[in-house]
Amino acid sequence: MRFRSVIREWIVPFAQPTLFAVIPPVSLLAANLGELTGIELLRPLLASLALAFFSFLMSWLILRDRARAGIASALATVLLLSYGHLYDGLKTLGIPGETLVRHRFLAPVLIGLGLVGVWLIARLKRSGEGGLVIVVVGLSALVLPVSSIVQYSVEAQQLSPSSTTANVQCDLDLAPGDQAPDIYIVIMDAYERSDVLRAVHGFDNSSFLDQLRDLGFYVADGAMSNYRFTVLSLSSMLNMDYVQAYPELYDPNGRNWWPFAQMIRDNRVRRELACLGYTTVAIDSGVFWTNWDDSDYYLARTGDPLRRVGMLGGVSRAESLFLDTTFARVALDAVRQTGGLGLPGGLDPDSMHRETVLYAFDQLSRLPSLPSPKLVYVHILSPHPPMVFGQEAGTRGIGDFDAEFSSDDQTALRAYGDQVAYLNARLLEAMQAILQSSPNPPVILLTADHGWAERDAEDKHSILHAYFLPENGALALYPTITPVNSFRLIFDLYFGTSLGLLPDQSYYSTLDDRFNFRLVENSWLGSGDS
Repeated sequence: MRFRSVIREWIVPFAQPTLFAVIPPVSLLAANLGELTGIELLRPLLASLALAFFSFLMSWLILRDRARAGIASALATVLLLSYGHLYDGLKTLGIPGETLVRHRFLAPVLIGLGLVGVWLIARLKRSGEGGLVIVVVGLSALVLPVSSIVQYSVEAQQLSPSSTTANVQCDLDLAPGDQAPDIYIVIMDAYERSDVLRAVHGFDNSSFLDQLRDLGFYVADGAMSNYRFTVLSLSSMLNMDYVQAYPELYDPNGRNWWPFAQMIRDNRVRRELACLGYTTVAIDSGVFWTNWDDSDYYLARTGDPLRRVGMLGGVSRAESLFLDTTFARVALDAVRQTGGLGLPGGLDPDSMHRETVLYAFDQLSRLPSLPSPKLVYVHILSPHPPMVFGQEAGTRGIGDFDAEFSSDDQTALRAYGDQVAYLNARLLEAMQAILQSSPNPPVILLTADHGWAERDAEDKHSILHAYFLPENGALALYPTITPVNSFRLIFDLYFGTSLGLLPDQSYYSTLDDRFNFRLVENSWLGSGDS
């Protein structure tokens, strides 16, 4: 009897807010499997639990009854941690919703409802049974996201990308007397092709491309990515084959692309070059699943171990997503309307993103001094939104990483073009520094993983794609070459292989049906766009 009494009087009351504090971060992780990790949501989880404890303590002090305090604190936890979802949901109601749903109205209404709820709870005659029902509801709400996480994790363990290493023959070779060139892979996330920049954004990128050509680059004016998603594009490029070539990993009806994310770090290009004694150099991108954090030289702006497990440092993308679903959305939206002014840098996701991008450029220019031969891998999450750079490096803070923009959002379209203009200047500085400081002419692949504009599927695949290939290597290039062929060509030119080229094809899919591909035609006609 005493055990039952403990459960009824202590465990059930406190379990109510605790369960509803756990649900939001767990659900966010389940909705972003393969893109977020549990460690990234550790601080949101701890903050949610702290909120639950504080709300339970305050409710207990006010109501003087643990059973009622459990129900009241559960209500407060739900309202505070679901505010952003409620706000976004009401925004979708159409013109009335867009007009009337404002924080200045919704926040007081929500607070009022909470106070009314507490008043009603204080007058409950039998609160014990209600508390047990709430616990059951909370546990039930956790079943689906936890099941999704477990299923995804089990599938990821069962699917092994070992086929990539099986293809490594260590048969790269150099002609007698030849020196192995340094190889740079610089990936600009969502950097569009020149003709799309002009048509969609009204931005003329010809000056930048001409300056690249003056440095000796070949610009593939009609290039398209092989896939529309970063995971698939990078794994395909770095393993020199289409993802469909790995039947043990590829399932047209599947959703688990974690094995292909693993193939970004453990890839054929890297392993083949390791056979020749290449060291690897990588710069932190800010996204764990594209990082080569096991490189010989791994450069990260936040190298402190506690920062890297998310216990210290500024707000990450995952935490920003979480905060936007909570009552903190009120303050965050107010700050965004001022362009981010007034928010400490460590609490401003745009500021953190800006610093990560700038750090990458600063380090990129210094890498030639590291020992050769080296394979340098740099993935810069820009010009992909958020738009945090103006043409003069001014801050903007337009959109966020997961924002969707309509094709008639002129403010966002212009901001993207301005961001490209700023990045172009930094890219030229970095490319000049690499070429001037390298002891021997390097091989440089400057490319994008996919486009950004989405008038149609072709827009989403149209990319910046440029090569610096010494010793007349550019003679083997052509305007519509795709990334899957980049290292097949580089290895054939400089390392004595005979891999040959695959057909240049682009495959479109959606996030909900990510492996159900359809071919995308490349309508580029070489009409002089550059």
